[in-house]
Amino acid sequence: MAKNAARAGYSPKVARQVAAENMTKPVIAEAIRKAKQVRTGRVQVDQDYVINKIKETLRGAPRSVRFWIRRETLCW
Repeated sequence: MAKNAARAGYSPKVARQVAAENMTKPVIAEAIRKAKQVRTGRVQVDQDYVINKIKETLRGAPRSVRFWIRRETLCW
């Protein structure tokens, strides 16, 4: 969000603060939620879809790859 505040013209020093303040405003938070919902509908992808695709891919991966993933704390 700080990047968006910086793009809106706020100085880098205050961009993070302005972004945090803006997220507490119901109108702005609702606009962001709606935009995310529209994007999800448009691309037909959400977080669950991505995680499930990763799981499907790894189920077919060699055992050594699955072990490495678990070691990196990405296990399920």
